[in-house]
Amino acid sequence: ASSGSALRPYDFVVTFDASGTPAVCLDKSTGAGVITTNFASNGTSVQCVTAAHWPGLVDVTADNGVDTPTLTGAYEYLEDPAVQGNYRFYNNADSLTPAAPRAADNTVAPVGQPGVVGQDFRLRFGIENHRPFDISAGTTYVLEFTPKSVDTCANTAADSTTVWTAVDTATAISFKTNSSVISGAAISAFADDPDVNPIDASENYEWVYQNYVSDAADFFVNADIAPKSAGLWDFSLTNHSAVATTNYCFRAVRDDNTPMEYNRYPEIITSESVYVNLSLTSPDVSIDVTPAKMSSAPNAASISTNGQLGMNIKMSSTTADTNLVRTSGGQTIPTLSATNTSTNPIIISGTTAAWGWRVDGLDSFTGVTTQETYTSSSVFTWAAIPALSQAKTIRNLTTATDQTTIGGTNTPESLTVWYAASATVSELAGAYKQVIIYTALPNI
Repeated sequence: ASSGSALRPYDFVVTFDASGTPAVCLDKSTGAGVITTNFASNGTSVQCVTAAHWPGLVDVTADNGVDTPTLTGAYEYLEDPAVQGNYRFYNNADSLTPAAPRAADNTVAPVGQPGVVGQDFRLRFGIENHRPFDISAGTTYVLEFTPKSVDTCANTAADSTTVWTAVDTATAISFKTNSSVISGAAISAFADDPDVNPIDASENYEWVYQNYVSDAADFFVNADIAPKSAGLWDFSLTNHSAVATTNYCFRAVRDDNTPMEYNRYPEIITSESVYVNLSLTSPDVSIDVTPAKMSSAPNAASISTNGQLGMNIKMSSTTADTNLVRTSGGQTIPTLSATNTSTNPIIISGTTAAWGWRVDGLDSFTGVTTQETYTSSSVFTWAAIPALSQAKTIRNLTTATDQTTIGGTNTPESLTVWYAASATVSELAGAYKQVIIYTALPNI
């Protein structure tokens, strides 16, 4: 077919043997009637521009009032009148149908950075048939993406400097393999499919379900797409190495890399990179000590991460020195014996000068801790403060608390570490302190 930048995909050209005026476009199904007055004629050819994407049109010819056109009873399309239409993003699932929608129809969706929850996603979008004959099975397309460089994807696409990248297995946005699904498998209707009808539809369209695509070779027409229908594909994708907090646009092109018409451009926005948050009431442990008694105090924290594998939190002294130090005078209280770990905690009392820690529910720590003040003996068990080189894991989250990229919420968890100290009659009363290091790292 011919091509031209000013032509629409439902335009056609008929060439005549001899010149004549005026040339008109006729509806061949009736043999008469001017289809449109919006056409261009140079005397030997006529470009007919049809209205409303060929509604009800069976066939077309042209007449210049002098002779029979060379292409009698035929028409030549200047572009393939396939139009990229509606779309919707979903959470990924290891199945032929995606999981829950990540956004409404034709709406920008968040996508996680590598390691962030929501890194994998699904996209269903349609190619509408605005011509009076089928888009045949076997027709192939290519899925491309580009960063959005201006205010809209449409304007980004119109920018001659825009560079589009074909989705592959190692591109910044790449295909995601789901082990239970074969790329190229035929898909079926899904309750949360995008709406099928085009922006300017004068009649209802219908979906013609095509393929699940996790390999570039499988983006093809599996079942003929009849007029006033739209093919729907399901793409399994992942954020392989896209730039954080950036919008990306998607489009389909023909297998010769020429664009089609575009009513919609699917669009995502990438999240920030993996983060972990640990917010403490204070990094200092401070306990009021009185001779022959023990006391305890909590150190509370709020923890959160968007890492899809969660996070690990460790605790230790700042150095090899694990002593609790009196703020006035420098007298010290040692930690419990190194054998008294979280799997072998002991009760402390005013008969021994010692201090330790506990986290409810961790290892062998039982019960729900309550604060104790100047009591002869604790009712809870305690473990030795680990030195810096022996930092102890006190919480390991296996999932993200921040699920916002997949339609959830950011719900930080609370973490409370309790500390207790006891003194004999030999220790001076007063406030004893030590700085504790908490280290939070994402699980990778």
